[in-house]
Amino acid sequence: MALQESTPKAQFRRTAEFHPSVWGDHFIKKAPCDESAVAHLVSPLADKVGHALKRPLLKGVPKHEQWHHILIYKQDEACPGAVLKLAKLDFNVLQKCYQDELRIISRWDTSMEDLPDYMKLFFEALIGFFDEIEQETAKEGRPYCLHYCREMLKNQARAYLTEARWFNQDCVPQLEEYRRAGLYTSCYPMAAVAWLCGLPETGSKEAFEWMFKNPKIVVASSDIGRLMDDIKSHEFEQERGHVASAVECCMKQYGASKEEAYDMLSKMVESDWKDINEELLKPSTVPRQILILMLNLARIIDVMYKDYDGYTEARNTTKEMLTAFLVDPLPLVA
Repeated sequence: MALQESTPKAQFRRTAEFHPSVWGDHFIKKAPCDESAVAHLVSPLADKVGHALKRPLLKGVPKHEQWHHILIYKQDEACPGAVLKLAKLDFNVLQKCYQDELRIISRWDTSMEDLPDYMKLFFEALIGFFDEIEQETAKEGRPYCLHYCREMLKNQARAYLTEARWFNQDCVPQLEEYRRAGLYTSCYPMAAVAWLCGLPETGSKEAFEWMFKNPKIVVASSDIGRLMDDIKSHEFEQERGHVASAVECCMKQYGASKEEAYDMLSKMVESDWKDINEELLKPSTVPRQILILMLNLARIIDVMYKDYDGYTEARNTTKEMLTAFLVDPLPLVA
């Protein structure tokens, strides 16, 4: 039987937005995601379905999803109390780790006198970061880590310099040219290389070499980061003076309206998600942990930027997530 001729129940399962399909839109179409989809349900089932429609499992930050589901399952009388308590304990232990890490990285109290004030803290932290990488990776017999970290930082700096030239020349580049620079200005390759430096078992020389070849999952994750940021923040950034974003590039190149540009770029983001999904499904030459890292970077941008620029405006989702991770522990009784 053809896939299109499946039973209504099976067809609904295929059309629900669980994750982007690697087989294209012919196989999976998005179901409408509105209040009518859960209007006939009651809590906690309505909360579960509503959250799943808004945040497909693949796109959710795992621990943030755990926090959401703990709150939902608190309403479910069928949920075993011991299991719920264990889940809360697990989350609170992680929160304590995050608090300790935040306390450590907040202790920078010196500055570089010759730099502008806004750069002093950053540069001091950067120097300390590279020194620590050099010392720790040398002990582990991985002296090559610092080389790759420096080279990726150079790639990022070159991309920033390219954008600075575009800005100073009042240039709106071709969209694909902008996206190539955006691979690095997204900061995701730099973040991934820094992460590899901290994992002796995973951060082999072969893993770094793989990263520098810009494999599909790295490009897709970085492109998601760049494009979603641009879609939600370009108006604010253009008001204060900023290089043309993907939105302006798209509008100029294709003669598109702002809304049409949003739609085109959003389709590119969905295509990137399909690439990520495809890379996760097929065999890889690097440990799966590295693939999951790139998935997690894409996840965080989807959580922060899906509805608004959650980095610039720390409200709603951003405030909720930071409060959950860093401030309020889950009560064990209640």
